[in-house]
Amino acid sequence: MKHLIIFILSINIAQAKYNKAVYEPEDNRLNINEISNTMFIEYSKTIFAKIDPDLLKTDDGELYEIMGKPIGKYRHMCKDAKFYNEPMASSCTGFLVSKDILLTAGHCNSQEKKCDGSSWVLGFTSENKFIEKDKLFKCKKILAHETDLAKRRDYTLIKLDREVTGIKPLTLRRKGNVNKKDELALLGHPSGLPLKVASSGYIRSNNKKNAYFTTTLDSFHGNSGSPVINTRTGLVEGILTQGEEDYEIDYVRNCRKVKVCKTTECRGEDVTKISIVPFKLIK
Repeated sequence: MKHLIIFILSINIAQAKYNKAVYEPEDNRLNINEISNTMFIEYSKTIFAKIDPDLLKTDDGELYEIMGKPIGKYRHMCKDAKFYNEPMASSCTGFLVSKDILLTAGHCNSQEKKCDGSSWVLGFTSENKFIEKDKLFKCKKILAHETDLAKRRDYTLIKLDREVTGIKPLTLRRKGNVNKKDELALLGHPSGLPLKVASSGYIRSNNKKNAYFTTTLDSFHGNSGSPVINTRTGLVEGILTQGEEDYEIDYVRNCRKVKVCKTTECRGEDVTKISIVPFKLIK
């Protein structure tokens, strides 16, 4: 028991800077095949998973297998944990904002203003363990980058190695501020899992002078870089960057469980406002 607690706490400390959590009344995360909202389905096609090339195995160079570890066993989750048997493979999320430009969180690019060699993969879902070659992309150039976590100015614009065809980029809010009463949704790869949608999020605080706002979205480590969508307008309002702890220890069952917060408790989930991104570079 002692060794388990030490192991779990060491993981939590390492990830705490960028962690997120779940807010009541329930965990809103769903797989793409579980939703009927046509907007979410269409937007899901623009979402990239950042995956280490070592986790992409191929025999012919045309079809790649994503070699993720089951989250349940790897993270010592409680048996009733949601997505217990699904694989963890992605470290961050990104989304398409132009035909060859991806936007993600600043801290997701380990080399800051240089490409870090990772693969950006489209179509990593619970139904797709194998990815075709044309869904794998590389960073060609960093167009813009900020990682000021104190001010929540946290984004990276990445020019991809080629254009993405057949997919319409997401539309960004170009002016004004999100209405506090608007519902928000999140698309991305929580805990490195296959693509999930989390809706029914709302703003907890939004100072117009700040570069970020805080929400009640159900997000996790791995959602960093996810687009935060206004479900009323369809616009991207911001980039998910950091938040509350993901998990906590269930000392009775000797396992980890998702941390659940009341809507007015915990620190909330921080979103870098899309308005601070240099739009002139997005063509």
